[in-house]
Amino acid sequence: DRLYEALDLIVENTQYLSKTIDDFRNFFKADKQIEDFCVNDSILKVLKLLKSSIQNHNIDVETCFDGELIINGYPNEFLQVLVNLVNNARDVLISQPIDARFLTINTYSKLNKIIIEVCDNGGGIDESIISKIFEPYFTTKHKSQGTGIGLYMSHQIVVEHMKGQIYAKNIEIEKNGKFYKGCSFIISLPINESKTLEDYII
Repeated sequence: DRLYEALDLIVENTQYLSKTIDDFRNFFKADKQIEDFCVNDSILKVLKLLKSSIQNHNIDVETCFDGELIINGYPNEFLQVLVNLVNNARDVLISQPIDARFLTINTYSKLNKIIIEVCDNGGGIDESIISKIFEPYFTTKHKSQGTGIGLYMSHQIVVEHMKGQIYAKNIEIEKNGKFYKGCSFIISLPINESKTLEDYII
């Protein structure tokens, strides 16, 4: 059973990577096709794609979804944003004690916006550079590990392609009676008020 599960994940990752290559080709094209999709489904898909990497690093993941949140945009580009955020969280969490690595993803609607929060207890971001993290080629990682492109592309996708906002802030997380410093990446997207998941059920 584990072998079949692993093989399924390999196929899914391969298909995702193939689609990602196509997305890179189309990144600056103006004639891309937008569609309706569920934010929560996208998050679950990313967590499945990255399941092995998350588990291998003993990261405890929690999700809290508020209803079926439908947006109109580019689903695979949105997946790429989520992959970048989760991978970045994983990279900083590796530096934390093995029994204290927490990743939380929350979604909810507020003031005609859909909000996605990706929070970790990886120690936070230096306040002197937090305003620069979405700039191209800016990275806090060693040059052999980071290109500084991931967050820049995520910003471009959210702001330019999906007419939303993305920002980061340092937070304090309480877990099991202990307090940890961490970071929260917050994405705000225009809500598609005309459609909910029920509209797709025949």
